[in-house]
Amino acid sequence: MSDEIISENILDLGEMLPQTTEEELESLDRDRIQVIGLNLGEEHFIVDILNVREIVRFSELEITRVPHSHYYVLGVVNLRGKVVPVVDLGLRLQLSIKERDNKSRLIVVEVGDSVVGFTVDAVSEVLRVPQDSIEPTTSQETYIVGVATVDEQIMTMLDLENLLNEAIENGTLSL
Repeated sequence: MSDEIISENILDLGEMLPQTTEEELESLDRDRIQVIGLNLGEEHFIVDILNVREIVRFSELEITRVPHSHYYVLGVVNLRGKVVPVVDLGLRLQLSIKERDNKSRLIVVEVGDSVVGFTVDAVSEVLRVPQDSIEPTTSQETYIVGVATVDEQIMTMLDLENLLNEAIENGTLSL
């Protein structure tokens, strides 16, 4: 087969594929939410990336314990001159505890004027999830947005802002 025939065949196939305009691409982006995948034990979660300020290796942190704090508040850390409370997200969600290792991370979240770090066992990846793929649950917990299936993996979407506000309102966390 000559190079000319191959080139013609490629052009013909290209004409058969649907053309996507820039407006259509932007529309696709509007229908998706960017999330961070994280693990707590065997459970998989996602959180909206817009609330996440930074992600820090847990092994690089020196946590100072705070007397009489709630069981899931590990203490505080100094992040660039700011004292940040550290909450064990697994304990807060009443999940099984896993020992910290080199995959453990602190997800630093900013809500209003408050900054809090949530410990997780691992951060997997940044994903774009179609908003309509997040199905509401029957959970009474205000911090559970819904459940999404991503690459055949069921993930619970958490609203860390609601989780944080709930802890502040019931007095288990003070900032």
